[in-house]
Amino acid sequence: MCGRLTQYRGIHDFVEVLSMPDVWRNNVGEHALQRFNVAPTTPVAVLRVDEGGPRADLVRWGWRPHWATDRAAPINARVEKVAHGPFFRAIWPHRAITPIDGWYEWVDEGAPKKQPYYIRRRDGRPALCASIGQFVGDEHDGS
Repeated sequence: MCGRLTQYRGIHDFVEVLSMPDVWRNNVGEHALQRFNVAPTTPVAVLRVDEGGPRADLVRWGWRPHWATDRAAPINARVEKVAHGPFFRAIWPHRAITPIDGWYEWVDEGAPKKQPYYIRRRDGRPALCASIGQFVGDEHDGS
């Protein structure tokens, strides 16, 4: 599963793919994101809907509930774990889209280090990844 991604376009380029670019509240900025090697625990742009309508925000990549202090915050998960396990129960209702230009997969080719390969859509358009997250709440809801 993906451990690094790219978001180099501007947020307007990402929301244009959704055929409703004029209704989004933009909390990301007007310029291209220019992020070519986004690592876990750093901010990523997400598209989500709240009571005020559609919005674009920057959120930290990775989440864990406050009671899970014995492990690192996961950066990805299988849907069956997210939908039915207690770990993600608090954020399951908070769905979002993470628009990306591409991602990296590392392949073990027998060398001392794995070889990263960049993967993107063949047509060059953004990929839209399903996401969940904590967008508002108090400090005890998660970290």
